[in-house]
Amino acid sequence: MKPYLTLLLLLTALPRMAGAEVHFCGLDEAQELNARALMPLAEAPSDLPPWRVERLYKQSPADLERALEALGYYQPEIRQRLVRDEDCWHAHFDVTPGPPVRWRGLEVGISDAAASDPGVQALADRDRPRAGEVFNHGDYTRYKNGLLAAVNARGYFDAEYSLAEVRVEREALAADLRLQLAAGQRYRFGELSFTEGIIRQRILESYSDIRSGEPYSSESVNNLLLELNSSGYFGSVSIDTEPLDEADKTVPVTVKLTPGPRRIYSVGLGYATDTGRRAGSTSPTGGSTAVDTSSNRACSAQN
Repeated sequence: MKPYLTLLLLLTALPRMAGAEVHFCGLDEAQELNARALMPLAEAPSDLPPWRVERLYKQSPADLERALEALGYYQPEIRQRLVRDEDCWHAHFDVTPGPPVRWRGLEVGISDAAASDPGVQALADRDRPRAGEVFNHGDYTRYKNGLLAAVNARGYFDAEYSLAEVRVEREALAADLRLQLAAGQRYRFGELSFTEGIIRQRILESYSDIRSGEPYSSESVNNLLLELNSSGYFGSVSIDTEPLDEADKTVPVTVKLTPGPRRIYSVGLGYATDTGRRAGSTSPTGGSTAVDTSSNRACSAQN
């Protein structure tokens, strides 16, 4: 036991090696986070060979400039120093970010069928950069990608940018945006089909506002998924909208259902003075759903 105790005491008595440190002065939280993310020196371990530390230290001003430019600061002043001690090294950066670049000219154009689609125009205006705001590469990229994704969600699956550029004038501290989105033709819903055969097709269709030939919308697909999931009749629900019919510009909708707990259904017809003819399905467990045939929508579900 004595050798073991002696070794344990020696290990606990050893001093802990100090970690390498990179200090920033003059940056706000967002600027420092981006600087650390783009500066390899900030991730360097304390036992990195001195020649490697020197190389990373020398390239750090360029890394720091790149990090600040992404946030709109193109004229930083950087002062730096590297300090070594017995255990490790410490890098210090005193930074004055300078005035930011701001948006000046903003040109966002949408062509083809989407040019007259009010929904697309609303999407283009949402989160759009405004003149006078600080230019931020991340915000621009999110806007550009978000607009394309939102247009796709409305059925413009052939949409692509014919022009996407930002020009920055460093001396003028100004950025000009030019985006041209060629949307193409809007796709329409194709055939709506269900794989589960226990419940009648017309009852399943009552959960959906999707109609063949109408303009495609991912919102309608999501609503159908939520309606079927909340019905309580199925163990799982998935919807497939592939493959697209590029010739006819249609989107097939295939709903894949697996049965939930086994139930016996009976269907009957009735008439209500306020809603007209109604169809209902019931099960011995008490679950029921009522369908208003005048609107072809599911009215209620109880389980």
